Amino acid sequence: MARVSVDQSALTDSRYEVLARLAGWANRHEALGRMVLVWNECQERGAYILKGATLDALLGCSEAGELLIGSALAKRIGAGRFYVKGTKGRIEWLAKKREAARENGKAGGRPPKPKTNQDRLPAVTPPAPAPAPAPAHQKEESEAPEIVGNGEASTDAAAGRPSPPSRRTGPSIRRRTGNGAGFRSLGLDEAAETATTESVKRRLKIEAQVIDEHPDWTSQQKRDEIARRFNA
Repeated sequence: MARVSVDQSALTDSRYEVLARLAGWANRHEALGRMVLVWNECQERGAYILKGATLDALLGCSEAGELLIGSALAKRIGAGRFYVKGTKGRIEWLAKKREAARENGKAGGRPPKPKTNQDRLPAVTPPAPAPAPAPAHQKEESEAPEIVGNGEASTDAAAGRPSPPSRRTGPSIRRRTGNGAGFRSLGLDEAAETATTESVKRRLKIEAQVIDEHPDWTSQQKRDEIARRFNA
């Protein structure tokens, strides 16, 4: 909505007192109020010059243009046309605002919206993300050996598939590797395990005999003697 602003200087301007006396109005305040109608007309039209008949209608008296000239509020511009003083530099804003609105369209001075999605990338729905792989399930490791009978097949607990039957004669020892991959065969049958145990016992016995018999020997001499007796 357009507005009409009145400068503070107009409140003490003596020209409105002169206009009131010439027109026979009650006081200067009435003259100032009637001039607001003149200023509003100039602002709406975007014009500094009004015809005499227009001034007569706005001020409510005859020969209004002559009264404005007599009070120094207007000057004559040709026959029956009057330039209203004080309008230049104060009324142009409304015409500029309306011109900008016409250039930008009917949406209240806003730029018109494009009918199509011009100069923009087409809207593409991104593909759904791939599901994350399920974590590998590892069973609790066990250090207890599993004894498998001759030619019998065992189940690999970690891999979930049967292991091939053993080709060794006699029971063999299979132990978990500790990394969840299954079992690892030690390659020992019952006879080899027994022989190894007896060999260890025999070497320990020889070591004890050499230490008791030759306490003053060096470590190297003791090792040589133990090896000689063990291999004899």
